[in-house]
Amino acid sequence: MKWGGGNAEFQLLATLKLRDTGTLGVRPGQGPLNSTTRALLVPGHPERSLVLYRMNKLGLDGCRTSPSSLVDVKGVNLIREWIKQLPVAQQN
Repeated sequence: MKWGGGNAEFQLLATLKLRDTGTLGVRPGQGPLNSTTRALLVPGHPERSLVLYRMNKLGLDGCRTSPSSLVDVKGVNLIREWIKQLPVAQQN
């Protein structure tokens, strides 16, 4: 693999509408996180959203972009609640 496991191409810019970021319902292009039940962001389903999964992981096991010994619990909770409130219809 050229890049880490579970990678994908997307843009998180404040000027883009969420549907134009390349994150909604998009599966990673390769690696062990390329699952049929998960995607980068799954509106209404934080448990299926790889963004949240990766935020919860520690170390360089193909999930984090840098080694870390801490999970930002407040950040994880914020993103979890944000994903929960995203309208499911945004996937389409």
